[in-house]
Amino acid sequence: MDKKNEINNPREIFSHEYTIIKRIHQSLEKITNLGQLKEEYKILGHEYEALLKLVQNITILGDSYYKKLHKLKQELQDQQKIIEKLTNK
Repeated sequence: MDKKNEINNPREIFSHEYTIIKRIHQSLEKITNLGQLKEEYKILGHEYEALLKLVQNITILGDSYYKKLHKLKQELQDQQKIIEKLTNK
C-alpha cells in the first residue's frame, strides 16, 4: 500500500457505514409511517450487503497475505538451516 492510500485511522475504513448508522438513528426518530420505515429498511439492507462484500474482500485479502507471509517464513527458516549447516562445517 503506498502512502497516498494509507489509512491512519482504522475508523476511516468504515466512515461511510458510520454515516449510515447515524442517518438510521436520526431517521427512526422522525419516521411517522410504514412507507418511510420500509424505505429506510431498504437502504439499510443495501448498505449491509455492501458492507458484507467489503468484509469478505478484506478477509480474502488478509488470508492471501497470511499465506504469503507463512510461505516466506518457511523459506527463511529453510535458508537459515542451510546457512547454519554451511557455517558449522
